[in-house]
Amino acid sequence: MPEETPHTDMAGLTARLSLRPAEVYREVKAGKLKTTIVEGRTLFAEADIKAFEEKRDAERNDLADEFTKWHEELAPPPPPETEEAKPPEPPKPDPVAQAPALADRLLLHAFRSGALGVHLDPVENGFRALYRRDGGLDERGRFSARLGELLRQALKVKLGKPDPVTQPVAALAKIDHEGQAIQVQGTIASTLLGEHVHLRFRDPRKKDGLEDLGYTPEQAVAVRKLLDGRAGVLLVAGAADPFASRHRLGLADMLAAGNRLVVSLEHRVHFKSEILVQLALPTGEGAEFAPLLAAALAMSPDVLFLDDVRTAEEAKGLFEAVAAGVTVVAQLRSPGNADALLRMVEFGIGKDVLARDLLGTVARRSLRRVCPTCAGLRPLDPGEAALLRAEPGTTVAEPKTCTECGDGFRDRRILQDIWVNTPEMSALVARIEPPAQELRAWGSKAEHGIANAARTAVLDREIALADVANLLGS
Repeated sequence: MPEETPHTDMAGLTARLSLRPAEVYREVKAGKLKTTIVEGRTLFAEADIKAFEEKRDAERNDLADEFTKWHEELAPPPPPETEEAKPPEPPKPDPVAQAPALADRLLLHAFRSGALGVHLDPVENGFRALYRRDGGLDERGRFSARLGELLRQALKVKLGKPDPVTQPVAALAKIDHEGQAIQVQGTIASTLLGEHVHLRFRDPRKKDGLEDLGYTPEQAVAVRKLLDGRAGVLLVAGAADPFASRHRLGLADMLAAGNRLVVSLEHRVHFKSEILVQLALPTGEGAEFAPLLAAALAMSPDVLFLDDVRTAEEAKGLFEAVAAGVTVVAQLRSPGNADALLRMVEFGIGKDVLARDLLGTVARRSLRRVCPTCAGLRPLDPGEAALLRAEPGTTVAEPKTCTECGDGFRDRRILQDIWVNTPEMSALVARIEPPAQELRAWGSKAEHGIANAARTAVLDREIALADVANLLGS
């Protein structure tokens, strides 16, 4: 008669494995533990329990080894060696307990190495860590599925409860670097392989000048004149992306440097700034814009920002603020300047009001930057020289390829398209009718428009001529 296999019941198993019953059932469902039903009781074979323990212990050891490897790789440079005795080796860390510290170390390492942000990206058998640099993405390494999941959870906790992919997280995180608090803002997206976490840095000490934001020196002068204190509205067209927030802060830095009070009404607080009086707009059904606008105007601001014009109420409120002597900078989602003006008309802004109170419009275009490491030079033929208003034989960049770029291009170059509301433009706006072909034709020849910015970028050998030929006209 065969010897009966020893079994353990649920109570004995939970005590032995330090698991709650719900956790045991999850392991059973995953096929890691097997059960036997005897007279209505759930039992577990001793051989299966031992196999589970051995496998779990091996996984824990592998995870601890991987944790130690990453902890050492992301550690700051060691201090100079001394003759003092080395301290004893620390015990093997518990990855579950120390995952938040490793997440902080990952962020700090990325920031110290000059990265603009970090991506934690799910792959088939784990996660990969990518650093976002000026030249593109740099894969730092790969985490196992278990350690990557621990890091993902730690980053989510650090950032706060996330909203859907179209909105940033509700809270901003920070990392400490040399006594300074570096802000970290994140977005979490559900992908086919799992949740993708994208984190971006902002160093409050770093200020973006207008040239850093893609303005040519001539355009920077024009924008400063537009915002020199006159009451009116400057419309800033573009996508609702991280650059929009950076652009707003760059303009605010310029204005605040002149001892002007800048109030910002924000649907989404991407970053917190000491130079702005930031007011969070209410969200949800029935949220009204007028009370918060009234509160902002009660502060007697010199400049009022709105991060995203979404409703007719908001658009009309901005033009009402002009009557209080306020300079307004309003961002809105639009592919270009003409479309931004048409959007204002759709919001119910009278064409006469738009023509009278508009300071101007700014739109941006992001283009590939020629890799400075491998780019060659070639002379312009007569037709190209005429297009660029340059002398025949002037040399421009010719994209090649190298190990740093792979395709001849590295990073992006922002071009700004500025329309100043001249009397001619004002007359066109006053009688604008969709489609505004006349307005677009006027904008293509604007003194500070994108055509001249594109010419400058090509002649400065930053952008390939072929990439901007459609912006230069004929």
